[in-house]
Order: sequence, then structure tokens, then C-alpha cells
Amino acid sequence: MTLPGKESMLSRGAVALADRPRLSLALLVALLGLSVMGILRELPDDKLEDSPEWNLARETRDEFGLDWGNGFVAIFGDVTDPAQEATVRQIIDGVEELPEVLDVMTPWELPGLADSTLAEALSHDLVGGTLVREAGLLLPVSLGTDGWIDQQAWQSASAEIMGTLPADTSLEFGVTGQGAIIDAQNSAFEGERWRFMGFGALLGFLIASAAFRNVRATFLAGLPPILGVVLSVGLARVVGLGADGFTSIVLPLLVLTIGFADSLHIVVAMVRARHDGRASGGAEAASVATGELVWPCLLTSLTTAIGFASLSLAGHSIVVEFGLSCALATAVTFVSVILTIPLLARTPLGARLDRVAPPRFDGEDGSQSAVTGFVSRVVGAALRAPRTVAALGALLTLGSVWIASGLEADRRVMSDLAEGSAAADTLLRVDAELGGVFPLHVRMDWDESATGEELSSAAQGVEDALASEPLFSGVVGPASILGAVPLEAPGKAPWGALRLLPAKWGAGFFDLDERRALVHARLQDVGSARLIPAFERTRERLEAVALPHVRLTLVGDHIAYLETVDGVTRDLAWSLALAALLILVTLAAAFRSWRLGLASVVPNLLPLGVSAAGLALIGGHVDISTLTALTLSLGIATDDTIHVLARWERTRGTYTTAILGARAAVLQTLPALTMTTLTLTAAFGQLLTSALPTIRDFGLLAGITLVVAFAADALLLPSILVVLDGKRSGDPT
Repeated sequence: MTLPGKESMLSRGAVALADRPRLSLALLVALLGLSVMGILRELPDDKLEDSPEWNLARETRDEFGLDWGNGFVAIFGDVTDPAQEATVRQIIDGVEELPEVLDVMTPWELPGLADSTLAEALSHDLVGGTLVREAGLLLPVSLGTDGWIDQQAWQSASAEIMGTLPADTSLEFGVTGQGAIIDAQNSAFEGERWRFMGFGALLGFLIASAAFRNVRATFLAGLPPILGVVLSVGLARVVGLGADGFTSIVLPLLVLTIGFADSLHIVVAMVRARHDGRASGGAEAASVATGELVWPCLLTSLTTAIGFASLSLAGHSIVVEFGLSCALATAVTFVSVILTIPLLARTPLGARLDRVAPPRFDGEDGSQSAVTGFVSRVVGAALRAPRTVAALGALLTLGSVWIASGLEADRRVMSDLAEGSAAADTLLRVDAELGGVFPLHVRMDWDESATGEELSSAAQGVEDALASEPLFSGVVGPASILGAVPLEAPGKAPWGALRLLPAKWGAGFFDLDERRALVHARLQDVGSARLIPAFERTRERLEAVALPHVRLTLVGDHIAYLETVDGVTRDLAWSLALAALLILVTLAAAFRSWRLGLASVVPNLLPLGVSAAGLALIGGHVDISTLTALTLSLGIATDDTIHVLARWERTRGTYTTAILGARAAVLQTLPALTMTTLTLTAAFGQLLTSALPTIRDFGLLAGITLVVAFAADALLLPSILVVLDGKRSGDPT
């Protein structure tokens, strides 16, 4: 068969490369050497914390001696009951004995409270409502380690402490704080990531083996994308990309999904070439298949890379790095597949492809199985009313996109904690009973001309501004400290009285010599959708109480984290829309046909729209995880659409009607589409058993999107092609 002119040169080049194994091997070895150099090099800084907000939060921690890794011991129960006070002290003593713990700050260390009960401390201006509540205690802990105590070690130690308490006590305790939560997130994610990646790969291998009914062919399709992961990760690091946690997680998934889809199409084409008598061995079959599919595979990589490269227009560096890393990985994956498959085909993996029997639905091999007949009838039924089917697909796409437009960005820390874990349960209880654990600060900086009265007024105004926000709790600062200083005469102590306090208590609140002070509050994990507006309201209140010589700034690691992630999420959402648009334009330009570019709109947008609309209907929100799932799924949907379009353009001239040509195009590509969808959907679907909500949401959204993309390419795309053909018509029968 004569290839179209725009493909012929590319196809001849691919065939020539496939027939020169030494050249292919030399290129692979060179790329692998560069990749190993990249993997071994020191990683650049994580881009997530590359922002003025993060820098100010770090500067504030350093200046006021706040240790990010420190945390809290939360004691739950009626601690104001005199009968429980001895038990409270016993818990504190047990925690202080742990080797990692330097100090537990208790209410009894405050001047005037050394001999007080917790019931009396409840009315104290500094600790009442902050450290001490009727529902329990929240005690700051200083550590001698950079991070928090190992989670397993803590659970073992806490069980031992609980074993020493009176049997009739109603008190419970747990550990929390930024360091503890991050440690728990990392531990849970690392364990689940490797377990599920391994299980997902095994499940995908089993399904592909069952579909091929041949283990050799499965390895032939699976090894090139695995090598692509190594090459992509290494080469990204060579050029200084792919270091941040977000990119390092997504990039291997992208390579595996995109690479496996293209690899599977080529292996299926190799099997067809052997069955059709166009090749007599594995090497010849690889030459035929790569020559036939190098154009759609290249187009897939090109459109996906352009879509990801468009993320470089985003506002945040992490999105820019993500886009550039994925664009590079997409190109590297294409090279890996095109170079590796012809080499592997010369090994025993490429032998006996004539015995491989993947599903086939076009009936051209003489098979008339029940499955073949059913699939053929379903595709034929959709093509009996192509205009109706195309119109319904367009309406469904528009409707789902409209519903999805109501989605809001949101991010909760709980999404990254394993449900039922000690860290998750403690965080939930602290939020519900003790007012939250994440720190928030307002820093005061003043010049020499500021008077003590002005500073006292500004400090009180800051505390009032924070206390007026319902989502904040535990407000304490210089004004509270001044109110707690005992005076012989009635009234509040002057600003200069702060110099009389012990350095231990003043260090985290003020440094009068450097003319700066800090007001503290705490946040619950109620999500960025609620907290970010609260931050904006607070900034407006601070502007209202600011004085000419006093600067007020809202700071904190959690503020920086939520606002950064919210900005990244919004950048990803807009960039995903831009990527989809650029992909469609690129397809139209590549095929030199606005009709084919238009034909790809519904199959590529409908899966994203349906998944996002479903998320909106159940009251969900978008975050980095869900947008990543949609981004990966867009790549797969585009891949499958391109292979159908390429088959349609290659073969439509051999059929008398557009309907017959569209039917043949989809039925001939359906085996690879089916195997890709089954394998990847199963791999993503098993993520639903994860204890982490983030991973479950990712798996659910990716699985739904892949299934809808398959249905769109198999049923909608042929009808759209017929409608847009505009020249030929006829009955499918």
C-alpha cells in the first residue's frame, strides 16, 4: 500500500532505523548513559517552596526561633477535673522521657500558675482557650531532631505510656503538628506508592498477557515504556528539571501510560503483519509496524508535548517545571519506543508472533466469534444514525463542560493522610475539640519613631482582627502578654514591660531590639476554599488597624502552602484547557485538515468533561491530584484519537462510502484501544483500595476518564468522521 506523501519520508526513515540495530543500540546506550548521569547528580531545590510567601515564612521562623518540626501533644478529655490532673502530669512526664523530646511546654511554667490547677489556668489570659480548654490540652513540644518522631516509634511509645495510666481514666492523647503530619503523609504515601505501582504493573501485565495470550508479546510491549521512565527521569535531571515532588510522581506515570499506549499499538500492528503475511519474522514485523505507525505515534508525542509545554506560560514555577518536564518526557518516551521495539523484536521476545492472538474485530482474518460479531454490531448501530450520534456527543460535551465549570479549587491536609491512622484521627479530634493545629502569624515590624502607645494599640488591633475570624483560634501575642502582667495599679502594662518577661516566653513573641513582634493563632484543616477567603478578610482587617510606623504582615507556612497549592491548581486548570486547545489546533495542522481537527474535539474533551462534571455533581473539588488525573487521561484520549484518525486517513479511500471507511478505521484500531483501556483502567482502578483519599480520587477520576475516552473513540468518533466527510454517504450494510 502506498503511504500518503507526508508520511512516506518519516516512515522510510523509521524503517531504515529499525533495520540498523547497531545504530539504534548505540543511540539507546548514549541516552542511557546521560540518564544515569542525571539520576546520580544532586537534585535542585523543590520548586513548591520557591515563592516570596515561603521565603517570608522561613525568615519569620528563623528570626523568632520557631522550629518548623516541633509539634503538639494533644490530651483529650476533661482535663479540668481535679481527679484527672495527676494523670495529665503522668502523660506529660512520659512524653518528656522520650529521647527525641527536649521539652514539653505546660501551663504551670507561666508566672503565677506554678501551683494552679488546670481549672484555674482555664481563666488565664495566655493559656485559657489556647493551651487549656474544657475539652483538653494542646501542649507545644520541642524536639532534638530535624523532623518529628517516627510514626511507628511514636505509636509504640504512646501505647507504653497509656499502659501505665490508671485503668479508669477517660483521657486520651496523640501527637500532631506540621512536622508530625508531614512525616505521616510521607510514610503513608511512600508505602502506598510503591505497593500500588508494583501491584498496578503486575495487574496490567496479567491483563495484557491474557489479551495477547502470549507472555513474550506482553514483555515486548511493556519493556520500552519502562526504559522510557529511566530515560525520562534521568534526562530531565540532566537539564535541571523534574526535582520537585509533584513532577517526580507524575512524570513516571505519564511515561508509562503514554509509552505503553504507543508500544501496544505497534506490537498489535506487528502481530497483524505476521498474520497477514506481510512479515516473516519479528525483525521484519517491527520494520513494517514502525513504518506504518511512526507517524501517528510521533503525532501523539508532538501534540502531547505541545500541550504540556504550554504550561510554561503559567505563573508558578512548579507548573512551569511540570510542563517542561512532561514535554521532555513525552519526546523521550517516543524515542524509547521507536528504538527499543525493533531491537527487542530481534530477541526471543519477537519470535513466534504468528502464534499471538490478540482480539480482532474487523473480521478480515476470517474470525466470526461472538465477541467480534457483537462489537461489529454495536459500532454499526452507532453508524446507522451518524448525525444523531454526533449531535448527542456534542451536546453531552457542552453540557458536561458547563457543569464542570462550577468546580472550585480546594485542598485539605487530611486528603494525604491514611484514613483511620493515628495521625488522621488526632488531627480530626484536634480540629473538632481544640481549635486546630496549623500555625498562623501576624508579624509586626516598626521603625524607631513608633511610640509604645502605638505599638500597644497595633498589637491589640491585630489580636482583635484574628479573634474576629471564626476559622482562627488560640490567638495570643504581645497584647495578651501585657494583659497578663500583674500590676499594683489597675490598667494594662505599658509596652516596655515586655522587657521584664523571661527570655523563654518572649522569644517567640517579640524582639524589641530588632523592633519586631509576632501574634500567633491556629487554623483548622477546613480546606483552602474556606481558608483563603479568611486570609483575605484578615488582611483587610489588618489594613484597617495598621499605623503609619507599624507594618503588619500575615505569614505562616500553612498560609504559604495553601495559597501556593491554590495558585498551582488554578494554573493547572487554565493550562489544561489551553493544552486541550493547542492539541486540537496541532492535530488540524498535522493532518492538514480542519475537519480532522474538528473531529477530535468531542473524543478528547468529552472524557474530561464527564469526569469533571461527575466530580461537581457529587460536591467534589479540584486539586492537584484530580487535575493530574485529567492531564494524564487527556494524553491517552489524544493518543487513541490520533490512531483512529491516522487509520481513517490511510484507508478511507479504499472504501466506497464514508460509513464503511469509518467502521473499518475504528474496528482495525479497536484491539489496541481495548487492551490499552483495560490495562490502564485496571492499573488505575486498583488505587480505589488505597487508604489515602488523594490516591483514591486520582484512580477513580483517571479510570472513569479512560473508559469514557474509549467509548468516545469507538462510538462517537466514527460518526463524527462520517458527518464531517461531506462527500460520500452510504449504508453501513
